[in-house]
Amino acid sequence: MTQPAFTQSTSNYGIMLNNADTSVVSCNSVTSANNPLYTYSTGIDISLSDKSTITCNTTSGHYKGIFFGGGNAETDFRGNTIGGHYVGLYLNSAAVISQQPPVTNPMPEYHGNVWLDSANYLSGYGAVNLNATPAPNLALSLFSTNQSVNFHNPIIPLDDTFGPFYVDDGTWFDRLPAGSSFDCATYLVCGENSLNGGEHLRMQIVNDETITSDFIPESKYIAKQQLYETFANDEVLAHSKPEYIDFVDNQSTTSVGTLFHTDKLINEAISLGSFGTQFNELLESLILATDSISILDSLIANNMQAGFIETRNLLLEQVSGIQSQLELEIASKEQFKNQKIAAAISANLSVVPTQIPDENEKNVNDAYLTFETGGIAQLESRYSQLFLIANQCKYKGGPAVIRARNLLQLLDETFYFDDNSICEAVGIYRNTTTTSTSIQPRNKIAIQPNPAKNSFEVLVDFTVEETISLTIMDILGNVVYGKETTLSATTNPITVSSEQMLSGVYTVTVKSGNINYTPAKIVIIK
Repeated sequence: MTQPAFTQSTSNYGIMLNNADTSVVSCNSVTSANNPLYTYSTGIDISLSDKSTITCNTTSGHYKGIFFGGGNAETDFRGNTIGGHYVGLYLNSAAVISQQPPVTNPMPEYHGNVWLDSANYLSGYGAVNLNATPAPNLALSLFSTNQSVNFHNPIIPLDDTFGPFYVDDGTWFDRLPAGSSFDCATYLVCGENSLNGGEHLRMQIVNDETITSDFIPESKYIAKQQLYETFANDEVLAHSKPEYIDFVDNQSTTSVGTLFHTDKLINEAISLGSFGTQFNELLESLILATDSISILDSLIANNMQAGFIETRNLLLEQVSGIQSQLELEIASKEQFKNQKIAAAISANLSVVPTQIPDENEKNVNDAYLTFETGGIAQLESRYSQLFLIANQCKYKGGPAVIRARNLLQLLDETFYFDDNSICEAVGIYRNTTTTSTSIQPRNKIAIQPNPAKNSFEVLVDFTVEETISLTIMDILGNVVYGKETTLSATTNPITVSSEQMLSGVYTVTVKSGNINYTPAKIVIIK
């Protein structure tokens, strides 16, 4: 796969996994013809996707070669060749992928991922993990490697006072003195995941310990949801430790457990809404019988033999019987589906949210269930609520953010949410820089209300009368509003009409002389 050219302000992905558990990305080549300095270019993006297999892929030409965002527990990351990028492997400040490979005794073979010499990465680093504070967070995504194989050990940042990332990843790679490494040349079946790692991370989650540098309470909650589902689907694992048993028991009565129960009922309703082998066999018999009647009609038109007419009458009786069976099958399925939906509605009402992710999930469940029972009009009535959820950073808002976006696309398939812009607005992609109390730059702007509908105000932090240039751009970098004005106490804030702006995320920039104010985001909801 070769990605086409795009603009600097456009997010571009080769392969993306979003809330896609137990997925496989294996044996792909993802290259880009773009400038690796284009910060929104990513080869393979994996976000909020547990138990994923990322194996024997090759990437080159992106800002981020392979990116992990948020919780991605029990990832199997083996045999990937990470070519020339700005940075090869990038974990954001809420990312966790579990240990590669998991620490066991005896140690399994090392994962054998390949990095180029650091000179091939424009940042100077083959791998960066922004989830580095506190330092034990790095152990949750620990790479064990053979120190004697240089290209299995990338250059990583070792000092949080140096750019461009300002992190110390010194304990992220455990370079051991010897051992065999995984080799894609002997890999016969693409996508095989034979690991069951992540015990260290599971214990962190069970003990309610901090696992991320950003969005700490939200990440804890999302991780508990993912772990509870893992245990629910693997009874042997769930009973392998007393701590796991206690975790499941404790969480079963919280929003973690009740939301899992709700989601299970919703999935059962969806599966009951689909027809199985018996329905398909009946449908095939109906088609065969009606085709036979059509043939007999042609024969009877030319030859009124009694045998043809008798056979036709028998087929008509058969068609009537099949249609009755199909109607019963449809009615039975619909009845069971409605029962499951009613049970899911009841379960969802019992959820008591404690964090943003579970509040989002309860609201998205409500929107989906009313859509199933009342149709598209019910979805339209929840447009504003869904848009507010869909426009959150998914690493803070959780998997419900992705589900809200999918529901909105039923209303308008052109909807697009740029996670780079959305998450950047709340700091998830910012580099962790050193702080100083002696220098406080005057470069702030504030926007209210946010979200807005028909108008909003831009408040600029200034100390003397000055002329400023205000620009508003959409997510593609198109200027939708521009104004130059002289600020004074009576003209600050600046009122902006957004009546002509479509629903979406916009960037507000302010310049004054040689000062570039820090851009801010405004969400428009119509």
